[in-house]
Amino acid sequence: MSDKVTRLPVRLKDTERVITIVDPYMPGCRHDRAIVDPKVLDLTCADCGAKLNPIEFLVTLARQERLFKHQEESIVAARAALEERKRCRCTKCGQWTEIRRVGNRELKRIRPTPQE
Repeated sequence: MSDKVTRLPVRLKDTERVITIVDPYMPGCRHDRAIVDPKVLDLTCADCGAKLNPIEFLVTLARQERLFKHQEESIVAARAALEERKRCRCTKCGQWTEIRRVGNRELKRIRPTPQE
């Protein structure tokens, strides 16, 4: 060190943590699949073999089911809104034009698949 630099009497804080929060999104087993043993009334993860809490597993399944139901309702509403649209504005001329629904055959004719 140079003679011109003065060291300040500063102490670093203790790096040891008092509380450690476990991140539920850490890589590892998410316990998505379970094996139920009705004789022993035991719930085991099918992937890693860990014993699972049955109530926690049911709560996770209920949350996933609620999420899937919400997504399904959202998709149905978006599809209904799309079907209601009859006209759109042309990006080239700015005029309102009617939306024509086409099937798979017309799509193949319009956009041929690339040759492999």
